[in-house]
Order: sequence, then structure tokens, then C-alpha cells
Amino acid sequence: MPLTLNLTSEIEQYLSQKAREKGLSLEAYALKLLKDKYLGKINYTYLTPLLPLASCLLPIFTRKLILHDYLLF
Repeated sequence: MPLTLNLTSEIEQYLSQKAREKGLSLEAYALKLLKDKYLGKINYTYLTPLLPLASCLLPIFTRKLILHDYLLF
């Protein structure tokens, strides 16, 4: 999907410099920034309701259980 951004000259210069440092075009760098900022949050938010359920499924490790074999020797 095409997207047009009207950037100030200062922002365009800043982003262009950062893009050159990374060896990317301005468009590729802007897309990378958006993906890094927002897709990471979007991809993992669906897991948050499952976290309490997952914690119930984990075995309960007590100190005694963990050290049981170690203490036998």
C-alpha cells in the first residue's frame, strides 16, 4: 500500500543521513523504523491473555525438588 509522508526538511535530512549510515534508501529505512516500532508490539500482543494460563501449566519447582538429587550424594 503506497503511503505518502510530508516531512519537514530537517526530518528528511535526519532520516536520509541515518538511512545512508545503514546502507538503506530513505524509503527502506522509514519502513524498517515503522516495522521495528509497531510490528513487534502487534505480533506479540495476542499472547498476553495466554500468559496467566501458561504459568498454571508450568510445573512447580521448589528448592527441595531442585536440590533433591544433589543432596542425596
